Amino acid sequence: MKQGIYKITNTNNGKVYIGRAANIEKRWKEHKEALAAGNHHSYKLQECYDALENKDDLKFEIIEEVQYENERVVKEQYYMDKYDAYHNGYNCSEFADNPKYVKPKPEDIHNFVFYASWYELIDAYENAGQPEMAAEIAKQIVNYGVTGQITTDNPLIIGIINAMCTTLIDKSKSRYAASISNGSKGGRPMKYSKDEMRQLRDKGLTQQDIADQLGCSKRTVQRALGDEDEI
Repeated sequence: MKQGIYKITNTNNGKVYIGRAANIEKRWKEHKEALAAGNHHSYKLQECYDALENKDDLKFEIIEEVQYENERVVKEQYYMDKYDAYHNGYNCSEFADNPKYVKPKPEDIHNFVFYASWYELIDAYENAGQPEMAAEIAKQIVNYGVTGQITTDNPLIIGIINAMCTTLIDKSKSRYAASISNGSKGGRPMKYSKDEMRQLRDKGLTQQDIADQLGCSKRTVQRALGDEDEI
């Protein structure tokens, strides 16, 4: 019985699926049975298999034997990154210890829980034949990054952005309020007191905490304090 990391390669295009197992031979048998039955947990690999005229074009190989599970997780991530198995392969999750095998249904395309990033969300709309929606989401992301505001009236996009950016929005509002109370114009303090920054640092605040309290950037604090150590 071999333990470790294995690779399933589509020899027609070079794309791969990376996996780990305590019993690799058994795992390969399970993969073949699930693919033949049409219910493999990786919808990407299943779609690949279904499209192949010659099923033997899927090549299975052991790439490294690893005894312990915690080490297998690390090694699996290494090979997933090496072969780009998530972005340009058949793994359904970017991370070895966080599988995401469920393919969103068309009616669930707007459900943010399926996506690890804005890029995935936009790609989903593009692939679903909704380029206008993809373009509007991209526009609102850029607009939010520049102004901190959402300018669309589309309740679906508003809901998505609020759901995915709650923490960031709250933090931006907090920093804006801090900058206003610090005597700013246009949301930015006109000047910063190095002595005040040192006092806050001496109280145990981190550079990021100081920036948030004063309504400035962390980089501004770093420049003001120079090479002084951060607590």
